Amino acid sequence: MNRSKTQSLLQLILNAPPLTWILLGFSISYLFFFIYPIFFSSHVMEFPAYVPAIDPIGVDLQQMLSYSDSLFTARQTPYIGFNLYPPLASVLFIPLLTVEFSLAYKIVTLVNVLSITCLSIISKPGLNGKGSETQKA
Repeated sequence: MNRSKTQSLLQLILNAPPLTWILLGFSISYLFFFIYPIFFSSHVMEFPAYVPAIDPIGVDLQQMLSYSDSLFTARQTPYIGFNLYPPLASVLFIPLLTVEFSLAYKIVTLVNVLSITCLSIISKPGLNGKGSETQKA
């Protein structure tokens, strides 16, 4: 019985539409040839010279983690320095205080990429006009 499930899963994968294979190939190459080299390969963003990049990488995350540290560890107001974010933003970053900065940076970057991917997949039916009640008339 387990073999039949494996065969049906394999058939489902092999019968996927060509657009699925194109998007899968693009996504894999995007992750390995854009996201990884630019954001994960060194301590500085590896953009070409014509794109301004902040040195060192992750300064904005360090700043947000300092706000969270001020709120959670020091029990002070999170409005230190130039913090214009609401306290909830500081609370959401508190779990990242328990891991090393490099891991926290990777987590935030991967969550952003996955969120954009999921949002693109979810919003696709609404963008092509199908399912819209106004266009049926």
